[in-house]
Amino acid sequence: MADMSIDAPVQIPLPSDSPASNWWSRLISGATLLGFAIPAVVYLWMIHAYGVNVIQLDQWSDVALIDHAYSGTLQFSTLWAQHNENRIFFPNLIVLALAYTTHFNVVTEEYLSALMSFGATALVICAHKRRSPERRWIWYCPVAFLFLSLAQAGNALWGFQMAWYLVLFTTALALFLLDQEPLRWPLLGGAIAAAVIASFSSLQGLLVWPAGLLLIYLRRRSGQLAVTWVGAAVVTAAIYSVGFNFNTVRSPGAGPAALLTYFVRLVGDVVDVARPGTLVALFGSVLAVAAIWTLLRFTLGRRTDTGGRPFALSLILFGLLFSAVITDGRAGYSAPLSNSESRYTVFVIFVLVGLYLAVLDPPAVSELRSSELPSPTRGTVGQRQTPSDPVFVLARVVVGIGIVVTVILGSANGISQARKIRQGDIFQGQVTVRANQYPDSVVLSLSIFELPQQIRRQITVARRDRLSLFGTGDAARYLSEKPIAFRIEPLRAAVVLPRNGSTVHGRQILDVLGSGSYDVTGVDYFLSGPGLAKTLVATGVMSNLGWYTVWNTSKVPNGSYAIEANVRDSEGRSVMTPTIDVRVANGNRTARLASRTVSSGRCERRRCVSSWTMRR
Repeated sequence: MADMSIDAPVQIPLPSDSPASNWWSRLISGATLLGFAIPAVVYLWMIHAYGVNVIQLDQWSDVALIDHAYSGTLQFSTLWAQHNENRIFFPNLIVLALAYTTHFNVVTEEYLSALMSFGATALVICAHKRRSPERRWIWYCPVAFLFLSLAQAGNALWGFQMAWYLVLFTTALALFLLDQEPLRWPLLGGAIAAAVIASFSSLQGLLVWPAGLLLIYLRRRSGQLAVTWVGAAVVTAAIYSVGFNFNTVRSPGAGPAALLTYFVRLVGDVVDVARPGTLVALFGSVLAVAAIWTLLRFTLGRRTDTGGRPFALSLILFGLLFSAVITDGRAGYSAPLSNSESRYTVFVIFVLVGLYLAVLDPPAVSELRSSELPSPTRGTVGQRQTPSDPVFVLARVVVGIGIVVTVILGSANGISQARKIRQGDIFQGQVTVRANQYPDSVVLSLSIFELPQQIRRQITVARRDRLSLFGTGDAARYLSEKPIAFRIEPLRAAVVLPRNGSTVHGRQILDVLGSGSYDVTGVDYFLSGPGLAKTLVATGVMSNLGWYTVWNTSKVPNGSYAIEANVRDSEGRSVMTPTIDVRVANGNRTARLASRTVSSGRCERRRCVSSWTMRR
């Protein structure tokens, strides 16, 4: 008689043809099918219900690209041109294809993004499943709900974000190919090609290289394959930087506390919260700790090459690196630029998805530390063990909470956001068809990067080439509607930078926002305080974020001051903003310089060169 351990329970499986077995199998299969179908169908429904075929924001640069193609002046340099901090070569090619096939229908572009998201989801699920074949397919339904969460409505309903979804798909494809066993040279070549497409689609695409390197390391690939991957990464980065203007990616500095706060809010905002608060930051903190612990636990502690965990760890690394890059580039900005964490859900969700897949299976004996190894009478090498590490258990709890919250709150917030987006898109369509009739301040709502006259020129091109809404009946429908009535309220304006009651030093940005329906033509800033009585100190420069300039606070003595501005519009109206109080606190040297210059009445007026970029 064979020796049988008392710790090994005897299981008597039901016959495969028994009624109970067939009923259970059909139930699981049906639930699995629904688990994959529901998020996909709801995602497509959202685009169908709330998508609007209108050009907005960065997409006006697509109009210029299409115009070059239609006029026969398209050059490689146009396709390769830097867009903010990004190389968007491959998205540009897709835009041209859409222009020639759909007259640049933006809703079609959104459906294309959805297909890329579906493809990325399928690749991630299949990559993990083939390494963990014992897992039922139903365990992968949460991955579909997370990747296809309605919380990313802001990206799903903006055609320009097709570039991000291209990065999402090609990143998943590169990691899928790298995780193939055995990894042969043609597969490595395909992974490199996918990574190159990701890199030249958006800045975030460059993060696929370190994520892929981690996967190569964990799978214990040959040194030759690793060197080839690293070499391809270096060459890609070098090509990316050729002719790159790094000055456009500078951002205001932020202290450690601000950076950490922004990072945890970014990681934790998986449900599209408009203004993430304490709860989001708390969840983000726990999620970040669990993700980093899991990454270190199975990478440096006991390097794992078991099951689908290495693939999951590469997803975690990609998500954490993305969050770190965005934090570095965005944490220093003031609202509204910094309050947009939900825009990055499409990539931040990698952290939650990766953590879920990483802790889906308990550690094998080969992954345990010596203190966690079972006694000789319990289990064998390679057998899965119940984790004794409390952080592993915590990670599972965090993942469970994250999935439930994302599905429930994320869906509710996403639908609410989608409604607002649709209303805003319809408004922009109405402004687009009558841009010549509306003041500059209204036309500026169509793009944050271009001035009103530039926007009107692009609208003329879109109308001539029948692009987007001008290629369908939407433009005529907007023209048949009653024009938007503006100027219902009197002209109003307020100083938004610096903040009331703040302490300033050095060079300080002054910024005024006026009523959106008025064509503001000029802003003058006045200062009152020690030795000054409502003295003109600067004149504002028009920008997409208000009328701003730079005030050199070292030109005045330290002390308390009141700032106000005179705002004028094109019809001769003017209004004084409410005063704000600030405290100037420069060092001793600048204070002495101020005392010598304030009596002369000199003030420095410079055109502020904007260094901010709206990261896509």
